[in-house]
Amino acid sequence: MLKDIQYTAVYSEKKQQSSKERVLDFIDGKGFDSLLENSLKALSYGMVFFCVPYLIYLIISLAL
Repeated sequence: MLKDIQYTAVYSEKKQQSSKERVLDFIDGKGFDSLLENSLKALSYGMVFFCVPYLIYLIISLAL
């Protein structure tokens, strides 16, 4: 019974350690770079498609 408890504790510790390693590998690797690239691309498209038409609307409405 004690072996099972110790084994479970060691297994959960290794699992937690491996998840930390996976997160660090993601941040250090190409995954994080591609995530940043995609998010910047999405933000720039959002700015062009939503902010620029609103700016044009404001300029037209203030001119009239």
